[in-house]
Amino acid sequence: MSAWSDAQEVGQDGEGSMVNMLADPHGRFTDAMGLRLAHAGPQEIFGQGRSKRYSALFDDGVLKVLNIAENDDPSGKDDPAGDDFPGNSLVTKMLESL
Repeated sequence: MSAWSDAQEVGQDGEGSMVNMLADPHGRFTDAMGLRLAHAGPQEIFGQGRSKRYSALFDDGVLKVLNIAENDDPSGKDDPAGDDFPGNSLVTKMLESL
């Protein structure tokens, strides 16, 4: 997560940015949110359970907005992870949701 934070230039542990990137190596948070991807395709690439692609807004520990990019492909192509068309999980969608 540190390398990803550096690459995205968002700081680490909330330093220098309002973004705080958190790891979920065992998928506990992902499972608690009900966001584990069940489709076999992306699982084969990463080798273990993968989270769906999403953006979430929490306010004081309460989930206010959840935008999931699954099957968001306008062509109808199977894209269960939202990898090809992640728009529903990007910042522009979150700003619209606010």
